[in-house]
Amino acid sequence: MTFLAESYSGWLQLPDGSGVLIDIVTKATIILTVAGILVAVLRRHAAALRHLILTVAVSSLLVLPVLSLVLPWRIPYPAKPLARYLRPIW
Repeated sequence: MTFLAESYSGWLQLPDGSGVLIDIVTKATIILTVAGILVAVLRRHAAALRHLILTVAVSSLLVLPVLSLVLPWRIPYPAKPLARYLRPIW
């Protein structure tokens, strides 16, 4: 397991060492979660409004990889994988 974590740890990294893939997945999760909550809250409103919210969310996922490389906002995450800090129980 640690071999896989170490072999993929350098994948898609920026010069400052931050992982772009982790950044994109985290932002996509936040976008889809917010869209899902909005659709659930607005379930009694027009279907066109709910579809508009979902369309904007999915469309934003298409431009997210480009914007993640261009815009400076980064989500902080642990630099080392958590598996290094966990010890086996047995």
